[in-house]
Amino acid sequence: MFVQNKTPHPVVLARADVSDDLCVGTVVLRACHRLSATGVVPWEGPRTALETDPPSTADHAIWEGTSVTVAGTVRGPSRPPHVVRADLWVGRETRSLLVFGDRQWLRNAGKLVASTPAAFGEKPLSWALAFGGTYELVPGLDPVRKLPHPGGPIPYMLNPGGTGFYPNERAAEGKALPSIETREGAVGLWSDTPRPVGFAPCPELVGLRAPETAPSDPDE
Repeated sequence: MFVQNKTPHPVVLARADVSDDLCVGTVVLRACHRLSATGVVPWEGPRTALETDPPSTADHAIWEGTSVTVAGTVRGPSRPPHVVRADLWVGRETRSLLVFGDRQWLRNAGKLVASTPAAFGEKPLSWALAFGGTYELVPGLDPVRKLPHPGGPIPYMLNPGGTGFYPNERAAEGKALPSIETREGAVGLWSDTPRPVGFAPCPELVGLRAPETAPSDPDE
């Protein structure tokens, strides 16, 4: 597979194997623009990278959609409930997140329930606060497949560095819930495994940005 670049912009061809029968390729083109008195105009000449630039996605072939990211913090309200809605608008498209103060799974009438969100000053828009995480499985039987397992880290593949993923009810008691959710995908039970949500750049979370279904026909 080759790419003939007829544009003035740098282009990277990334490849990845989805399965033994399917290989995908992605052409990543990088174009920079700047704001001027007349609107958005192309950047002229070389541009020095800034610390605020999002990480590059050029090496990730399994990548679906267009990336629009926001790096920043959300300030907590001065009074209960300690929940803030964060909205992102791009043209006619709108995405909303709920940012909670710290919560834990507490036992009430024999069941685990989420505690009331605690007051907070600021929380970063970070995937570390969205659903996900990694726990250590001791050698023994796999809790899902019930087969012998050597033990080791068990990550939530869509967001291994997140919060709220636990192997069982006992392990979840007293532990944290995610602080960043959507109203539709909010965690209600300790065993819920919603799709992580966020506005921050996520190039390292390849599973989160991969198509949910691969084409059955390699020619599609």
